[in-house]
Amino acid sequence: MDSGQRPVAKGGTSVPTSLGSKTTCKARGLKINQPNMEEKREMQKMFITLFAATLTFVWAHSSPTLAQGVTAKGFIGGLNIANFYGPGAEMDNIAPSPRMGFAAGAFLFYGFMGNIGIRVEILYSQKGAEYESRDEKLTFSFNYLEIPSLFQFSIPTEGAITPILFIGPTLGIKLSAKAKAESEGESEEEDVEDIARTDFSIIFGAGIFVFDRFDISIRYNLGLSRIFYEEYADKKNRVVSIMAGIHL
Repeated sequence: MDSGQRPVAKGGTSVPTSLGSKTTCKARGLKINQPNMEEKREMQKMFITLFAATLTFVWAHSSPTLAQGVTAKGFIGGLNIANFYGPGAEMDNIAPSPRMGFAAGAFLFYGFMGNIGIRVEILYSQKGAEYESRDEKLTFSFNYLEIPSLFQFSIPTEGAITPILFIGPTLGIKLSAKAKAESEGESEEEDVEDIARTDFSIIFGAGIFVFDRFDISIRYNLGLSRIFYEEYADKKNRVVSIMAGIHL
């Protein structure tokens, strides 16, 4: 949909921006509507990611050397409001609109110097964007294993609520990338191959601790690297997340 080349789907075909007839869909060998097998694979990847995160945190807690500096640990999850930005974000003069998703995983907090510490997370995170015109819709769905390393500062208070501020880099490792085109009640979904395997970004945000057991935060994840390879227009991820965590 942009002035340059389009992202290439599996098999070397361009990601469709118009579906045409049902015959065209069948000729491509693609299932109409969302394929159940792909949904199952995505769920398997999500559970594998969460299982790996759980094992990592159990290992860290059982190691005397690592556990000595850990002052908090737990699980975190929430809502992702994802979109694209950058000079090439528009496609066919259509601006991208947000794609709703979620993020979930676990965290460790290494405290030092009183109210200052490092929070390391392992997350399964859904990103992407949507392009919609009067008669068609194109959705990019990207799923990542993300590893944020956040410098966190808490503001001491006398009550049960403690404000926190955080900022830090994030490495995203691509788990899957798909494009789904919908038109006239039909849909096609294909893998997108020409996408970067990693996504570097910076997170900053704020939140609160409640009763030293729960935390609620809002964070802004600003992508610093291109989503697609060099020959494509400059598109980057950006995500606003509303997260909640429980401390074990």
